[in-house]
Amino acid sequence: MAKIRGVDVLLSVGGQTIGSQRNASLKMDGKEIDVSDKTTGGWDTTIVGNRTWAIDCEAITLDSDAGQNAVEAAFLAGNQISVSIAVGAHGTYSGTASIVSLELTGEKDDVSMMKISLKGASALTAA
Repeated sequence: MAKIRGVDVLLSVGGQTIGSQRNASLKMDGKEIDVSDKTTGGWDTTIVGNRTWAIDCEAITLDSDAGQNAVEAAFLAGNQISVSIAVGAHGTYSGTASIVSLELTGEKDDVSMMKISLKGASALTAA
C-alpha cells in the first residue's frame, strides 16, 4: 500500500491547475440525523442526511497564472466554477463550487499568498 505525498494533492479550476500551491485540502461532511428512540437502549442512533464538501487552498501569488486568474475572475463575476482535486494515485474528486472566500496577503518578510475557500454547489464525484 503506497503512501500519498502531500505534493501530489493538487487543485484545478476549469481544467487549469492552480500554480504554486502550498496547501490544498478537501473536507466532506454529512449532516447527522438523530433516529434514536426508546428501543435503542439509551444509545444515540444516527443516519447521514445531506452531504457537503469544501476545498481550501493556499498558493504563492503569481502575476500570470491561468488557474489563479480563473478563480479571481469567477469570484469578481459572482460565478461558480468547475473544480477538481487530485489526490495522487488515490483518484480525483470533481464538482461545481462557489468561491466563498478569496484572500490576497502580503506580509513584509514573506511572499504574497492567495488563499481560496470553495464550497460545493453540486454533488462531488470521484474518479
